[in-house]
Amino acid sequence: MKNERIPQIMYLLSAQGFVNVKELANRLDVSMETIRRDLSGLEEAGIITKIHGGAVASPKRAIELAYKNRKNLLMEEKYEIARLTSELIDDGDTVIITSGTTTLALAEFLLKKTGLTVITNSILLSAELAGSSSMTIYSLGGKVRNGNFSLSGAIAMQSINIFSADKLILSVGGITSEQGLTDYEMDESMLVRACMDSADSVIAIADHSKFGIVAKYKVCPVKRVRHLVTSTLTPASILDQFGKMGVQIHAAPMEKDGE
Repeated sequence: MKNERIPQIMYLLSAQGFVNVKELANRLDVSMETIRRDLSGLEEAGIITKIHGGAVASPKRAIELAYKNRKNLLMEEKYEIARLTSELIDDGDTVIITSGTTTLALAEFLLKKTGLTVITNSILLSAELAGSSSMTIYSLGGKVRNGNFSLSGAIAMQSINIFSADKLILSVGGITSEQGLTDYEMDESMLVRACMDSADSVIAIADHSKFGIVAKYKVCPVKRVRHLVTSTLTPASILDQFGKMGVQIHAAPMEKDGE
C-alpha cells in the first residue's frame, strides 16, 4: 500500500540517511520496481536523491508547503484525526491549540462541547469558533504570518504566559523518534515550547505524511508528548517505536489505497 510505504521509506531515510532498493522491497514485501517508482516520486518532490541501488536523503530539509496548497491535502485523514482528538477533550477543559490544517478540522467537534476555554494562535480557528455561545476564546496577539493565518512573535510569547491550560493540542510539522517534533518557523517553534510550559498535557496530532520528516527548528523530544493522534495510514511499525517511548498512541481507522 503506497500510503503505508512512503512514511516507512522516509522514516528510514531520516534514521539512516540511506535506503537500499532490494532491502526496501524485502522489508515492505513489494517488488523492486514498485520501490523504484516510490523513490522516483520522492526525488521529483525534492525529498531524496536517487543513487545506484537506492537513495540518500536530500541535503535540504523538508520544506513546508504554502497554506493554500496544504489546506485540501489529506482532508479525509485530517478529519478523522480531528474527530479522534476531540475525544481527548472534556467539557470544561482549558485547551491551547496551535495553528495548522489538522487543528482547524477540530473546530466542528469543539463546537459540540460545552464550557471550553480555547487559546489559539490560529486566526482561522478563532473565526470558526467565534459563533459559539458556550465557549470562551482567546486569540493570542502577535505578528501575522502572511499566507498562513497564524500569530507568533514576542507579543504572543508574552500572552501565553498568562494562561494555565489542561491540554495543548499541537499540530506537527515533522516527527521522528530521534529528532522528536520539529517545525518550519523559528517564531512558531518558540511559541509552541512556551505553550508546553503552560499546559498540563501535550497532545500531538499528525497525519501519516509527517512521520520521518525533520523540519528546520526543534520543538521538543518525543518524551514531552503524552498522546500522539494519527491514523492507521501511519505504519504500525513506526507507531510501535513511539509507543515504546511512553507515548499513548491513538490511530483513527482509515482505508488504505492500493499500489
